[in-house]
Amino acid sequence: MVIWRDTWGKGSSIILANNRIPLLAAAGALACLYFFFLGDSGILQRLSFLEEKRLLAERIELLEERQKVLRHAYDEYREGRYRHGDTVLAGFIGAGEKIIFLRDLPGRDRREIPGNAVSRRFVMELKHLRILWVFVSMTVLAFFFLKKKENKKG
Repeated sequence: MVIWRDTWGKGSSIILANNRIPLLAAAGALACLYFFFLGDSGILQRLSFLEEKRLLAERIELLEERQKVLRHAYDEYREGRYRHGDTVLAGFIGAGEKIIFLRDLPGRDRREIPGNAVSRRFVMELKHLRILWVFVSMTVLAFFFLKKKENKKG
């Protein structure tokens, strides 16, 4: 039974049915590895979901803390108690006080919410890994064909 005929070379070489089983086994093994690691429900996808879940949990925690501070400030304002810093920012100052505004100085430490900051570590996206895996699989299968062809000649 003829599966594939090579018409590119000077002669034609034929891969017979007895070579189909190792080829299918190699293709099946590569496909299994792809699905296990790079598939939509693969290990790498699950790890990225867990990392995203952790970042979201941290962000929610920081937002809840910020909400508590804002809720406390709101309760104070509702009761008529105003903080000194807020009255100064509104333009009211006490007798004999002086104001100096230093805004956005370089090197000033700002608290950022995770997820908004740019990560400095190198992370390859899953779609790029999938493309890379296709090239690796094609190379392995091409190597398989070349090895079989070499074994036939030798």
